[in-house]
Amino acid sequence: MNDAFELLDPRNAQAFLKQFTGDVKRRGEAFFRKGLVQDLTPEEAGMSYSAVVNDDEPHEVDLEYDPVEGWSGNCTCEQEFDCPHIFAAMRALLAEHSTAAVRNLSAGVSSSSAIWNKTTTKTEDDSAGLARRLMATLGRSLNAEETKFIRKVHNVYLRCQQSRHITHWDFSDLGFRLSGHGWEGLHIWPTSNGPITSYN
Repeated sequence: MNDAFELLDPRNAQAFLKQFTGDVKRRGEAFFRKGLVQDLTPEEAGMSYSAVVNDDEPHEVDLEYDPVEGWSGNCTCEQEFDCPHIFAAMRALLAEHSTAAVRNLSAGVSSSSAIWNKTTTKTEDDSAGLARRLMATLGRSLNAEETKFIRKVHNVYLRCQQSRHITHWDFSDLGFRLSGHGWEGLHIWPTSNGPITSYN
């Protein structure tokens, strides 16, 4: 990390904020703009933070990033989850992230999130990376059926990567019925080296 407040997956943090209801967003935004978020502290740079939100009384908020589930938060208030204190703390964290990214850009240092994107280009095709990107795009968590399908896609990908071809069975495993059957490779992406383009 070039800066303790540079997030590994800021897009997912933005998607996390979109999950809050309208009233919670309004109150959380007000808390943030009034400067009620204090003591924002990195527990694990880029992935885990704590803060105190002084809404009449202090409420402790923990924000944490999981590679599969994305960002989540909990609070010591009665609501515990999805409360305006968590929203305000994440808004403050994203503001710090933006400041850190600009600071590093001005100093000519590569952004950690940019490095993350580059170094995980190869690993983003695993189920966790795909699930994370889908959640960031959709702005919500995946349901059980969607998560199960992503795992299937990942397993088929690994199998095809190893065998260097894709078969009727692979498509069938994903729920796509093609005419024919068998384990012979399908010639759907012809190349000079074989029936399928490189996965690398």
